[in-house]
Amino acid sequence: MTRLVCWTLLILLCACAAWSAAPPTPAAAPTPATVMKDLERNAALGQALTHRQGSADELALVQKLADRGLQGARDLVAKNPDSAEAQYLLGSWLLYGYRAIEREDVSFDTGGGEHREKTRQVSQGLSDSPADGLTALQSAHTLAPENGRYFVDYGAALYDCDLPDEAMSVLKKAWLSALKLTPQDKLRTALLMSDLLADQGEVSGAREWMYRALLLDPKNAELVPRLRHLDRLQTETLTAPPPAPAPPPPAVEPENPPPAEQEVAPSDEETTQEAAPEASEGTSGDELTPESGAGDSGDKTSDGNEGAAQGTEGESGG
Repeated sequence: MTRLVCWTLLILLCACAAWSAAPPTPAAAPTPATVMKDLERNAALGQALTHRQGSADELALVQKLADRGLQGARDLVAKNPDSAEAQYLLGSWLLYGYRAIEREDVSFDTGGGEHREKTRQVSQGLSDSPADGLTALQSAHTLAPENGRYFVDYGAALYDCDLPDEAMSVLKKAWLSALKLTPQDKLRTALLMSDLLADQGEVSGAREWMYRALLLDPKNAELVPRLRHLDRLQTETLTAPPPAPAPPPPAVEPENPPPAEQEVAPSDEETTQEAAPEASEGTSGDELTPESGAGDSGDKTSDGNEGAAQGTEGESGG
């Protein structure tokens, strides 16, 4: 009996040693289905935690799903870069996946003292720039242009990234093209177009796309409040007073105004030329001098006549 117990213990010890020496079982390779399942769980939990403070376990689960899902999507792309599905999953994770981040909140008490508290919360987007995610989604559409869902989701991502003009162009092409859109994708496209136009102040166009959405799904009760909201916006637009005319623009002074005319002192030559006419006038005055000379000559003539008279008298006396 004792020998049997010893053999049993020896077998158990050998089994434990063999189990501890065995290499760990490698993790299963990611598949598109598992990566998409992780994305759905991550997005659902992350969206819920945006409205409330998550527990430590919830935040840890969000981060765990994000790490595993993003790495799985990268592995799928590395394995087959020409896979539209792999590119689509990578872009979706980069743009719409949630992660746990640490934030420092600063507050002040009544005495002016500063208090800092670190908290953890969720944040959407696993990349510092949305360009990486948009590039991956665009690649998915390029690799599978017949897939309408990839094209619509690319347009929606452009809208979410504050690129309304690019989003409008993509969604119009998706609606008008020969792509086989599912009824749900067509409904989503119409609603996105309505939201885009409403954001740009084109209420009439937004209502038209909302009516198209209602034609696609007349029993959808969620569309009625949205249509009423657009109706109210249009009524306010039609009854609003016209805007006041803009004031006239202020007069613009020239940057380099022409210099003011300045009086220039006349040069010596100009002074001489201006004085010349005065000199000619004085000369005309001198021309009157011969008149006085003529008077002198008249006196001399009279003296000569007197002398001639005296000579005649002398001759007659002789």
